[in-house]
Amino acid sequence: MADKQISPRSLENLKLGALKRYQGKVRCNFTILPETLEWLKRGGNASSRIDQLVAAAKRKELKP
Repeated sequence: MADKQISPRSLENLKLGALKRYQGKVRCNFTILPETLEWLKRGGNASSRIDQLVAAAKRKELKP
């Protein structure tokens, strides 16, 4: 069997991608109601949807 060669440039690209992916983000765990989970799932990316909610709350745009 031949050994696989990995390009140093490929390894550098992997390092940059991993750093960029998590830059400025914090991972947290929350417990939410089942109906909230369903609402988040209907919106696509749950993390993005939560970010939008927080931004709207900061602008005081949320309605009761």
